Amino acid sequence: VREYMEWWYIQANEPVTRAQFAEQFDLPAKTAQNHLNRLIEMGVILAKGKGKAIRYYHLKSLMNG
Repeated sequence: VREYMEWWYIQANEPVTRAQFAEQFDLPAKTAQNHLNRLIEMGVILAKGKGKAIRYYHLKSLMNG
């Protein structure tokens, strides 16, 4: 259930930064990064950029656009 809520947030608000994600779910930065990495491993989001410029996108929206 948690992953679905996180995925839905990214889909509805993309692009999303790690800081925005952490704030939305009240997570420490490292925990937020772990959750984002898990969603990437699941194949439902994609990270674009490097360092602080990384943005997270819902994978299907990138395929359609």
